[in-house]
Amino acid sequence: MGSHGANLDRNSVYQAALSFSNGSGFVYFSPNARLVPERVPGGGSAVDDFDSQASLVNRTVLYYKGVTYVGSCFGTSDMEARFVEGFINANSDVGFSASSQTQNANGAATSSATVSATVVYSGKGYIVNGNFLAKVTQTAPVLRFKGKGELAFLSPTGESSVNTLAYEAYSGLIGAIISFVGNSTVGNGNQVDYGLIFTGAQTAIDAALASLKTNYLSKGGVEETYNEVDLVKLRVYGTRRYL
Repeated sequence: MGSHGANLDRNSVYQAALSFSNGSGFVYFSPNARLVPERVPGGGSAVDDFDSQASLVNRTVLYYKGVTYVGSCFGTSDMEARFVEGFINANSDVGFSASSQTQNANGAATSSATVSATVVYSGKGYIVNGNFLAKVTQTAPVLRFKGKGELAFLSPTGESSVNTLAYEAYSGLIGAIISFVGNSTVGNGNQVDYGLIFTGAQTAIDAALASLKTNYLSKGGVEETYNEVDLVKLRVYGTRRYL
C-alpha cells in the first residue's frame, strides 16, 4: 500500500496553523467528513453521522484585526501528486442550541431541556472565506505539508460599500440642487421665476437618481463582492494525525 494508499486517510484529521498579517488561526478537516446528514449502511442516526460546523473534523478558528471567527474547513488530499487543498468559511457571530427529551416506560415525553450558548460574538456578522494549496513535504514518520492561500473578509451584503455609495449619491443630489438654485437668474419684473427653478431642481434630482441607479443598483455579483473584500494572503503549515 505504501504512503499513497487511500486507507491511510481513514480516521485521519488534517490540522494546520495559518499565519497572516494582523492575525492567525488554525483549521481541522478530514476528506471523509460528512457535511450533510446521512445514514450509513447497517443503520445509524442521521444526526450522529453528521460532522457539523466546528466539529473535530470540520473546524476553522481565526483571529483578524480584533475579531474572532469560527466556522468550517473542507479539504482533500492527493498523495500521488503530493498536495493538500483546503477551503474555509467562518463567521464572527456563532452560537449553538441543543435539546434533549426524557421519556417514560411507555415512550411518552416527560421532560425536555434546551441548552444554548454563544461561541463567538462581534455584533457585526462578518464573514470570511478562504482557500489554500499546500505541498506535501514529508510522508513518514508523520505526513507534513506547507503552502499558501488567501482569506477574504467581508461584511454582510457589502454594507460598508452601500453606505459609501448612498452618501456620495445624496451629497451629489444636494450639491446639484444648491448649485442650480444659486445660479438661477431673476425674471418677470424682478420676481423670481420659481417654476423655472423647481423644474431645473427636478432635472437635477432625476440626474442624481439616475447616477445612483447606474453606480449602485446595476452593480453586484461575484466581481463586485471580490473587489470590496479585505483580502489577506496566508501561509499554512500542517500535518496529519489519527483519531
